[in-house]
Amino acid sequence: MQFVPVERRGAAGSPDAGGHARAAGARRTQLSNAIRGYAAEFGLTAAKGLDKIEPLLAKIAADEALPVLARDLFAMHGREYVQLQAELKKIEARLMAWHRANTDRPASGADSGDRAGRRHNAGHEGARSSPVPVRPALRGLGSG
Repeated sequence: MQFVPVERRGAAGSPDAGGHARAAGARRTQLSNAIRGYAAEFGLTAAKGLDKIEPLLAKIAADEALPVLARDLFAMHGREYVQLQAELKKIEARLMAWHRANTDRPASGADSGDRAGRRHNAGHEGARSSPVPVRPALRGLGSG
């Protein structure tokens, strides 16, 4: 039976809030792209970047040529966008506080020179992995 290294749960030592932050960030990006796309259907465009969404939404709200229903739907998307922004700020603040309070782990990049560059090698004593069996049907599918 073959074994492959898998990162242990909690190996990085931080809570899984990072996963929630990534998911919220992905939802924010998806929503901003949807807003930009819907606005383009009405001939309104904005440059790329999350900082361009709120000015676009303000431009949409002020445009009397747009149907009321469209403006209302953009306003709904705008409220959702603002809510996601606030959620991300809270998560990031909590993660930063956790990292500052956690003195048990070294700061990012503080690995010893001996382990630097080799910490992901499965056979290395400092590797953050444990062997997990691979199903026979999956053998040969790796990047080899």
